[in-house]
Amino acid sequence: MTNTFSGTLSNLLKSRNVRATFSIAENFRSHFGFRWWFLPLAVVTLGVVGWTTNALLEQSIKQQKATELETLLNADVTALDVWFGSQKGFARVVGQDPVVRGLVAELVALAANREQLVSAPEQDMLRSYLAPMARAQGYIDFVITGTGGLVLAAGVDAAIGNPSVTRHYQFLLPALGGDVMVSRPFRAEIPLPDETGQMSWGRPTMFAAAPVYDADDTIIAAVGLRIRPEVDFTRILHVARPGETGETYAFDANGLMVSQSRFDSDLRRIGLLPPDESVRAIFTVEIRDPGGDMVRGFSPVVPRAKQPLTLMAERAVSGDDGIDVDGYRDYRGVDVIGAWRWLDEYGFGVATEVDVDEAYVALCRVRWLFRGLFGLLVMAALGTLAATVSLARLGRRADAAMARAKRLGQYTLEEKIGSGGMGDVYRASHALLRRPTAIKLLLPGRGGSAELARFEREVQTTSQLTHPNTVAIYDYGRTPDGLFYYAMEYLPGKQLAELVTEHGALPAGRLVQFLLQITSSLAEAHEAGLVHRDVKPANVIICERGGIADFVKVLDFGIVKSVSDDADTGATRAGMFAGTPDYASPEQIRAAGVDGRSDIYSLGALAYFALTGAAPFSGGNQLEVCNAHLSRTPEPFASRGADTVPTELEAVVMRCLAKDADDRFASMLDLRKALRALRLEEGWTQADARRWWREHREAADTERDEQV
Repeated sequence: MTNTFSGTLSNLLKSRNVRATFSIAENFRSHFGFRWWFLPLAVVTLGVVGWTTNALLEQSIKQQKATELETLLNADVTALDVWFGSQKGFARVVGQDPVVRGLVAELVALAANREQLVSAPEQDMLRSYLAPMARAQGYIDFVITGTGGLVLAAGVDAAIGNPSVTRHYQFLLPALGGDVMVSRPFRAEIPLPDETGQMSWGRPTMFAAAPVYDADDTIIAAVGLRIRPEVDFTRILHVARPGETGETYAFDANGLMVSQSRFDSDLRRIGLLPPDESVRAIFTVEIRDPGGDMVRGFSPVVPRAKQPLTLMAERAVSGDDGIDVDGYRDYRGVDVIGAWRWLDEYGFGVATEVDVDEAYVALCRVRWLFRGLFGLLVMAALGTLAATVSLARLGRRADAAMARAKRLGQYTLEEKIGSGGMGDVYRASHALLRRPTAIKLLLPGRGGSAELARFEREVQTTSQLTHPNTVAIYDYGRTPDGLFYYAMEYLPGKQLAELVTEHGALPAGRLVQFLLQITSSLAEAHEAGLVHRDVKPANVIICERGGIADFVKVLDFGIVKSVSDDADTGATRAGMFAGTPDYASPEQIRAAGVDGRSDIYSLGALAYFALTGAAPFSGGNQLEVCNAHLSRTPEPFASRGADTVPTELEAVVMRCLAKDADDRFASMLDLRKALRALRLEEGWTQADARRWWREHREAADTERDEQV
């Protein structure tokens, strides 16, 4: 926000209208001398300019806030769509699993007798088979219901033999009709375990459900996988939670919150939640307008049940999607701005809101600034010279503010050159050394404790590595505005992903030269006890360095992990793995212990991509790709059109891609030895590399000339 404010203010102060006003005042002083009518004219003229500028700035900031809110809401809704899709995908896989289908068919035959159903050996077999599979994907329980609505199997005996298709389990009916779906959150009608394992009534729950078929492809049951909405569902809505007061939450058609609030402590303090910390906002707080700010002491006289829905909730449940940047009261009575959308497909609405005080902190500063400016204008009307000097100083201060906004310590930002999940990357220059530098900024809104820990770990880890094929870190710091950044060497080259996409699969000899350099970089990290965990073509830069063409640099050690760690340190969350699905090893996907051999698998997937132009596996979604890494063997190179790849090199790559880590190369050094031992008919020399870079530079220059 500080950068936006400084840039907007500086541009306005440099606009023609304000500069023209300064020029008019100076001309009056020089050519006409001081006249009595100049005082009111100067005040009116400068007042109009100031009021107009303030109005334009306020409009600009509100438009920017509307765009930000819409972007945040779109990000959360997109994340929901992806998450719901992955839940459906896994539920479909479970419903089609032949073991599940066979065991369920046996239980269907026993449905008439509850005692036989509970004690049937198929019950334990189903639990032993299905429960670990479900928990590995983040689900906490399962229920299988027959076509008549009877529970055939579940994680606990109490549910077995009871009718399940009640008012709250209507979502199972589409699954029994052949659809795969995810329910919206609801209160369970049976006791469920809380976070401590204690059974309690009315716990929030939701299910991913899919049909189960018999051998004749007739639907005989529906499988439901239970999700904890106050954890998993809420976490998805917090993908793009802005600032200190921003939140995204979901609510049903009655205005009842069906996800977690970030303000539980405030809600207890103002009486919207009881003191019992086990009671959360989900399924407790209604999105109603109390009529005043309860956080600041307002006490409503109207009972909560009779208070109207907030402006946002009332419009959302009526199907009116929208954005409000003028401000309205939220369920705490706090003035907020927000964007909302009703999702008919899921049966609930989603809103993103930020407190007005935080959203418009810069606008308040601007208003105070212009009030001060008007005071200066009144003083300027008492003397042309004083006014000119004061306004000139104000212009210089604004220019300096703009310059400071583009400067991070000794570095000046020049051009944005990349963007990633953690932040943006800019080309910059050092004030004294004048060398080109790459600056990585941690984006505002992504500076939580986990993200900051990952950002700092990337800097600290990479700075410990000294291999020339590892990107070098120069500096690290934090701006007075709280923006985290680090400076690294600027690499004008191409990502390996871009190289293959733009120019096709690589010759075997050239790829081997790349792999030798990558293995050297990663070998140093592994010897230090560090595993990269995100080796992929986008994290490998090919450039010219120190007179050497095809020089490789390995980037992004942001999710590096020490092999001595027993568990992740919070950078990854439960139910998720660190890395990129197209290049993740089986042990990463299973969230099992990883070591250097996991990077060897990812490097094999990278080599497969470079030689064929495609990743080893593809699928309709990430879950299918992950399942392929766990169970399928990559197609031979010849099947991918890469029939010129030497068989010896293909054998090395396929060994890297072995499912069992023990079947891969034991270390990067062993892999490097295997690569050096290859006898390729067509190698790749420095002369070849220099010629390639020269030809493509000339082609790029010719293309630019033709465009001009």
